[in-house]
Amino acid sequence: MRIRPVRSTAPLAVLAATLFLLLAASPAWAGDADEPASFGKPLELESATSITDLLARPHAFEGKLVQVEGKVKEVCAAMGCWLRIDAGEAGTLLARSTGDAVTIPTDSAGRMAVVEGVVQVEHEGETSTEDEGHACPTAVVRLETRGVVLK
Repeated sequence: MRIRPVRSTAPLAVLAATLFLLLAASPAWAGDADEPASFGKPLELESATSITDLLARPHAFEGKLVQVEGKVKEVCAAMGCWLRIDAGEAGTLLARSTGDAVTIPTDSAGRMAVVEGVVQVEHEGETSTEDEGHACPTAVVRLETRGVVLK
């Protein structure tokens, strides 16, 4: 009488479980891509500052933690380390992560975002204005991003 070896089904069960987990984690099975998603530190502030007000009076906010909300107009295509938030006629606000601490998906353009960060104001050259009759520094405003929630 010949004895047949008992074959284990354990490798097949492990393979099936692995495939299930991979499918469950894939974007097609992971749920709606437009569900809110957080990146970086949790948001601390209760209310948002108007981007239009921030761009009109950047020195009033310089060095302060603010929260802004708006539609993402553009995102860093390489890493998602910066984004531009549309402020309508006022232009756009750049939110950038120092050292790539906060990155968002590169396909986030068009989504609404709540961004929290510290206001930085840089001076780039001088421009003359007819109203004031003298040269004034041009302020370039950006947020050093701490946290982002995409909606």
